[in-house]
Amino acid sequence: MWFPTIDSPNERLTQELKITVQEKYKTLSNGALIFSNYNGDGTRTDYWRQELPHAPYLVMMAIGDYSVVSDSWENANNEDIAVDYYLEAEYAPYAKDIFGNTPEMLTFYSEVLGFPYPWDKYSQVIVRDFVSGAMENTSAVIHGDFLNATDRELLDGDNEAVIAHELFHHWFGDLVTCESWSNLPLNESFATYGEYLWEEHKYGRYAADLHGMNSMAGYLAESQTKQENLIRFYYEDKEDMFDGHSYNKGGRVLHMLRYFLGDAAFFSGLKLYLDDNQFESVEIHQLRLAMEEVSGKDLNWFFNQWFLGSGHPELTIDYDVNDSLNTLTVLIEQTQEGLFRLPLEVDVYTDSGVKRQRIDIRQRQQEFILPYEGVFSFANLDAEKVLLGTKKDNRPDAWWPLAYNNAKVYLDKSEALDYCLSSSDPECIACLEDALSDSFWKIRQTALKGAKKLKEISPLEFRKELLSMVKKDPKSLVRAKAIKTLSKTYNEEDFSQVYAEALQDRSYAVMAQALKSIVNTNTALGLVKAKELENEKSQKVKGSIANIYAKHGDESMNKFMVETLQSASGFGKFGLTGTYANYLKNQSSSFIAQNSGELEKIAVTPGTWWVRLAGYNGLKAVQQELDSRGLEDVEAMEVSSSIKETIKTLLETEENEQIKSIITP
Repeated sequence: MWFPTIDSPNERLTQELKITVQEKYKTLSNGALIFSNYNGDGTRTDYWRQELPHAPYLVMMAIGDYSVVSDSWENANNEDIAVDYYLEAEYAPYAKDIFGNTPEMLTFYSEVLGFPYPWDKYSQVIVRDFVSGAMENTSAVIHGDFLNATDRELLDGDNEAVIAHELFHHWFGDLVTCESWSNLPLNESFATYGEYLWEEHKYGRYAADLHGMNSMAGYLAESQTKQENLIRFYYEDKEDMFDGHSYNKGGRVLHMLRYFLGDAAFFSGLKLYLDDNQFESVEIHQLRLAMEEVSGKDLNWFFNQWFLGSGHPELTIDYDVNDSLNTLTVLIEQTQEGLFRLPLEVDVYTDSGVKRQRIDIRQRQQEFILPYEGVFSFANLDAEKVLLGTKKDNRPDAWWPLAYNNAKVYLDKSEALDYCLSSSDPECIACLEDALSDSFWKIRQTALKGAKKLKEISPLEFRKELLSMVKKDPKSLVRAKAIKTLSKTYNEEDFSQVYAEALQDRSYAVMAQALKSIVNTNTALGLVKAKELENEKSQKVKGSIANIYAKHGDESMNKFMVETLQSASGFGKFGLTGTYANYLKNQSSSFIAQNSGELEKIAVTPGTWWVRLAGYNGLKAVQQELDSRGLEDVEAMEVSSSIKETIKTLLETEENEQIKSIITP
């Protein structure tokens, strides 16, 4: 579908779409379905109308042989809002497992923002070969097929953050839209922070902080190669704006703003921003003005630093305790280029309790003298762990176990646990032992990294604990990690029976790890078990089998490998393409000649460019393997030469220009 328009985010339109399809197909578009006409020739015309204005890039239509699962939501005015999920028939029974928290999200976001969901309906559709992860089209969200899952697959993790992200866009992006792509963080930073808010509301602060930590790690990784202003007025292509800055960094900046202002001012400011700018386009200063009005604070420094500036603070922190004066001196040095102003909170722990004090860092090097009462214990800088940046925290060794045992937020416990994993101090070992039974699953999983130390301290007790975690831990990802840890840490023992029992676990992650552990213990038995599991529908299990065959398989496994590769799509196909290349590399030159065409098909098939890139990379890896076999292997040299010609032809095609630009910058 195409239509003439001014394709800019600051344009507004209402729309009417009449879609004529074969009667068996369902249609979906923005707004409301006004009527359907059956045309008497086996076709039907659906009339969709969007009466509220939105930006042109939010227009959508979907047509498919969908099953539609209906949910409902009642807004604050006691009006029923249609909530529908469009899925392939195979996944329709799991629609509410995948999307079932959507009504609660609608309630939560409407209430926390003080602005009711403004659109006619809320529909979500899963499509194949989508160009990106998901898209927040107004009232009719598109999701890539990675959202397809059964109830069993969802035991190991879901994509609820994606669902939350696209819904939050309906306020930030759809209702109030960035005036230009330069101001994209006003869309994407908010949607990313919407993920955090939902995690916090539904699953608690620990889960939200884990999500936020992973998001920040994405930005910090990107910052190694580029550091840009969040609001960028100069870029080569608007797609450059869709990066770890606009999403990850911006979400964490909003988190800092929330903690600097406090919840009351922050959420009141968001409400004012939405009230004042609904169905309009905005620039960053309109957000600042709303926040300043409700808080009474001058926020130019914050917005100039975080939205109109680049980079992040890199801090080195040292401490000096003076027991005679009852003072703690905190010395902070900013080691990055440029200076940041950083209002942070410090918790000082003594036998009298905890005292929180705010410091305001503004200089390259700065000392803060903090008084305390009673007997000093330890201090915790950035007490709520909201800072976007890096820290070299030169705490005395004795503080880390205290930080773990007194942790109030996930990142306190996680950072202390990371330190304890590298220490042999008895207090740290005690923290590792305690972490094995922590109420939060990620702490239990992380503690298993200390397996070697825990085995040295108490081999029989730790073995018993591991076996218990394999069988009884309530979180499937912890059970899977426990199996992996057991097979590595006690590899002198044969736990094949334990792993075989784990193959009956409902979790596919546990099954996959159990299969790997059997292979590592007894390759022949592992290959037998892999063969027995080939008909499992789970892509995770099939991927595990494929990895095993890539390492240990012979030519007889090719049928499974090819069928698994051909049935995969999106991210799954990307990964399996590399796995199949690894499988081919372990086969004869003549076999490679007969089957490398599977990689070529992927490299030339229209669709997602990065899947084609995987095909190219697979061919290149196989060709390099053939070259390594030496000139005396005439067949290998002939096959290698043929693949080189294929690669050359692939790169000369117009659709692979993007791939060529990546591999030959």
